[in-house]
Amino acid sequence: MPSSRRAILASALAAGVAGCTDLWSDADPDHTSTGEPDFGTERVGSSTPSEAPEYAVWIRETPADRVGVVSLGGGPETPRLFVASADAGEDNSEDNTLRALDLQSGEEHWHVGVDHPVQTPPMYLDADDRTRFVFATGRTSRFDVGFVVQAVDPDERDRAWRFGPEEHRLHYPLAIEDGTVFVGRRDDQFGAGEFVYALDGNDGSELWRTESGDVVPSGHTARRDLLFVDTTTRLRALALEDGEAVWSVPAESHAYDNRAERVFVQAEGEDVVRGLAHADGAELWRRGFEFNVTRITSPRAAMDETVYVGDSGGRLLAVSPLEGDTSWTLSVDRDQGFRPSVARTGERLYVAGAGVHAVDPVSGERAWAFEPDVGGYVHVEAGAPSTVFAHADRRVWALDPESGDPRWSFEPESELAGVATAGDVAFVGVDGAVYALDGSAG
Repeated sequence: MPSSRRAILASALAAGVAGCTDLWSDADPDHTSTGEPDFGTERVGSSTPSEAPEYAVWIRETPADRVGVVSLGGGPETPRLFVASADAGEDNSEDNTLRALDLQSGEEHWHVGVDHPVQTPPMYLDADDRTRFVFATGRTSRFDVGFVVQAVDPDERDRAWRFGPEEHRLHYPLAIEDGTVFVGRRDDQFGAGEFVYALDGNDGSELWRTESGDVVPSGHTARRDLLFVDTTTRLRALALEDGEAVWSVPAESHAYDNRAERVFVQAEGEDVVRGLAHADGAELWRRGFEFNVTRITSPRAAMDETVYVGDSGGRLLAVSPLEGDTSWTLSVDRDQGFRPSVARTGERLYVAGAGVHAVDPVSGERAWAFEPDVGGYVHVEAGAPSTVFAHADRRVWALDPESGDPRWSFEPESELAGVATAGDVAFVGVDGAVYALDGSAG
């Protein structure tokens, strides 16, 4: 790639990760460790196969046969791309790793060996001014199911602590706030009898625990003084300080406003959406619908306070967070099981379902629709105003945000192992390799 183009992409990448909170420190290339886990200096190899697309910024082969977690860990100084080897089931190798790569070049800054495959993206932890990273590791084979949460210290090049009090339970990091790590547990068998834990980020010691139902893998957040925990049947608001249950409601799906004032919930089997007060769960409004509500969601954008409601007929409704009134309705999907997800830039709302629809967020007027001939769900990533990425199981598209026309389509023979985006670049895991693809090319 010409140096000018690389400089432009470097600026785009820096802008794309400026708001992230995961930060990794570089490992000392002269250091070798004999402890567990092993922080190494082995570099992933550069690869330029004959079938490499011309819009590839770089390609890196890893020693793993297959990569799993592909995620961005950003920060104000050293954003990184994290790549983990995948769980291969009962025949899984013991050589499991998490690697930190440079976004602009793909060069490896460090890697850490772990006892089981990494199952969740690393979360940044600042404990007593020390940088640590928290993630779950484990296996999901038929005879060996269980995740533990562990924190690693890139400066000490060692595992700081490990938490998994019972075997055959799935432990997930839920959120991190002021040096405290919140962990949830599930066993996939019972709706109660599980716990949410607060752990000291320094040593992993338990500060408190609260009984809950099975937590789901994602959808949790710490807002103001409350920890919101999504379980299989309820949304629970717990006090960060002591884990006291402040309020809880039945919830199949939920969404938040961006001012930490309201929470919105939809219960399973109910065609009702409710707006609740963040602090105490008091009902502010209730809205009934004459159709089957499949999901409610909201974009993570400061300029958008709208709640979006999907129905079983493939329609999307924009609902006011203040009163629950409908601003506009748009038919966007063919699938009777439409469960919308949305992304927002300054001027456009992007709605994903069987395809991608670009919508004016104020009027609901559709600017364009991209409807590829593929089965299943199409995901949308719109972190930059100059490129929209769409991806399905085996394809990634870079779309022009003005017209919706594809600039290119990346179609590897294998299923995608993961997709993360920053600015105009999409990072895609395929088999044991990672591709950095320039969305502005073509």
